[in-house]
Formats: sequence, C-alpha cells, structure tokens
Amino acid sequence: MQQWQATYALAQRVIAVAYSSQNNQTTVTLDKAPRYAWNQLAPLTVVKAIQAKMRLLPIQAGEPLTDKNWDNCYVGFSYCDLDFFQVGWSSEKYPITSTAIERVNDPDGSDAPIRLETWGTGTWGSRIWGRQAKDVVIKCTMPQEFDHSAQLTLTLTFPCALSRFELNAIDLKISGASDRVVR
Repeated sequence: MQQWQATYALAQRVIAVAYSSQNNQTTVTLDKAPRYAWNQLAPLTVVKAIQAKMRLLPIQAGEPLTDKNWDNCYVGFSYCDLDFFQVGWSSEKYPITSTAIERVNDPDGSDAPIRLETWGTGTWGSRIWGRQAKDVVIKCTMPQEFDHSAQLTLTLTFPCALSRFELNAIDLKISGASDRVVR
C-alpha cells in the first residue's frame, strides 16, 4: 500500500487480508504501525506484488547419470526481510515442479521465527526491528519423491515488493557421489 502526501510518502506491506461476507467488509492487516498517519483525503495505491523467481541449473554433483540420495537443503541469506518464500523442486523423474511455502517470520508479526536457524551470537543472528534479518539459515522442505534422483532442479520464488533479501548460499546434502564434487 502506498500513499503520496504533501510532505510524506508512506509505504507498507500487506501481511493478511480477511473478508466477512456477513458485513461485506474486507479487513487488511499491515506489517506495522505507520510512521505518519494515513490521510483520508489522499488516494491509496495498491501496488501489485512483484515476484522474483530464480530457477537454478540442475544440480548433478559432477555425476549427472548417478542416482543420488538427496538429504536436507538449507538456504542461507546475508539479509532476509520477508515473511515467506516458495521453494520448488523438480528432477528427471518428476519434471513437474512441486512447491512448498517456507515461512520466515510468524504471520502474526511476533518475534518468534518459524523454521529459522542462526549461528553465533552478537551481531550474527541479530534481530532488527523485532524480526530476524541478518545471517539467516532456513531448512527447506523437500518432498519425498525428489530425494532419489540423478539431477535436482531448485526454484526459489520471492515476494519482493517492499522486501529485501540477499541470497548467500545453498547447501544441499547428498550421498552417492564422490568427495571430488564438493565446491
């Protein structure tokens, strides 16, 4: 949501939308209290969410014809200020992408992160403005049908309208390949 006032430009993310058919009323929940009051005389603009979609080349660990036992996948961010992202998986056995939504922060806006792991103390894993933002590691859900294949393709879809993320690393554990393929 955006509103251009005479001296301020307000912008906030919508984190929830609820509709009551009984009252014919839509309730929109914003991510935080506004810094300045919304003006009833100025028009509000709803900015359509712009998604960033990254489809990586197939991961084959140096041996594209050898069936591997894929294990846990972790995605590391240098900076992560978003509520969720989608992880998609496909392989040579199942070319149709299966997706899972990974929640980064609790949808009710509390400080409790979901499926979130950090390392170290002090500035590593610090919280900024009530939510974890720096040095975040998230364990991604891999559907069972993708845990045995020769090649694995990972797709990450981020809601990036008014959010910021810096992808740092993807760590995918495997067995069935030599140690020469570790990079």
